[in-house]
Amino acid sequence: GESEHVWFEDLAPALFSRIRNICKVDSKQYLDSVARREFSFIEFTTNSKSGEVFFFSHDGKFLLKTISNKEAAVLLKMLPDYLSHLQHQTSFLMRICGLHRVCTGQSRKVRHFLVAISVFDCQQLGLHHQFDLKGSTAGRVSGPSE
Repeated sequence: GESEHVWFEDLAPALFSRIRNICKVDSKQYLDSVARREFSFIEFTTNSKSGEVFFFSHDGKFLLKTISNKEAAVLLKMLPDYLSHLQHQTSFLMRICGLHRVCTGQSRKVRHFLVAISVFDCQQLGLHHQFDLKGSTAGRVSGPSE
């Protein structure tokens, strides 16, 4: 039906293709991980103050995060400098491999999401514990068991 139509746009495809190349992410691998139809993304719960949603690709290689229109505009504006930084420096910055815009259903609500290489895809290293560290403690509380 009409509610099942999906509109998808790849933003800044040439720049993100170069970034994926620098990060040694093959285009086929990227598409197989992010754009396959016969699987579901793995959603996980977060206490993100932004209210955005996080997903892992079905194979755990990529993290997908919804972002606001304003955040998408900022990312696109800084993208040439981000690319230059990755080209010329060893960096601990997260590797953002794509920015996409999707519109689903009759509501025509448009959502942006970024795709980044997952730092949690390290099964070959024998990961035993992982922690969700936040950038700030301002406005955040936790219970005694946390």
